[in-house]
Amino acid sequence: MAQADVRTVMSQLKKGELHRFYYLYGQNVSGVEALTKEIIKKAVGDNTEFALNKLNGANLNVSEFRDMTEMVPMLSEYNCILVNDYNCETQREETNKALIEAIKEIPPQTVVIFNITGFDVKEGKKSVQGKNKKLADLAVKTGIACEQGIKSPNELAKEIAAKVSAR
Repeated sequence: MAQADVRTVMSQLKKGELHRFYYLYGQNVSGVEALTKEIIKKAVGDNTEFALNKLNGANLNVSEFRDMTEMVPMLSEYNCILVNDYNCETQREETNKALIEAIKEIPPQTVVIFNITGFDVKEGKKSVQGKNKKLADLAVKTGIACEQGIKSPNELAKEIAAKVSAR
């Protein structure tokens, strides 16, 4: 699909559009977590107990991940899988290849979210670097890759003012 900004993803969610694969990252960790919550809410509603599987990227078992993607959703329209902080740089090459193949075969009833909150995939550069680039590029091709950059002082002021006026 594309590299998308936060507004585009939020607009798609409001229209009811869900993609099968999301790769969320950026220096604004709270923004990454907030967008993750919105996607999960759209996919499974309040049924997180039965329809949401959370996996730690540091010790991801690709076979288990593949099995989870093929599960039939319970009490919701989608089966949702959240993988937090999967770092391709710290994994074996065979594991990365198997994961990429599993992501290419995500069934239509499953939404997979990779959210990166514990390390910088850009390594201080302008775009995703190293082995993580393959995963981000796959998201651009087959789903959504979204970077949450740090907000400017003007953006923060507008956001704070909007919240204060709403109260």
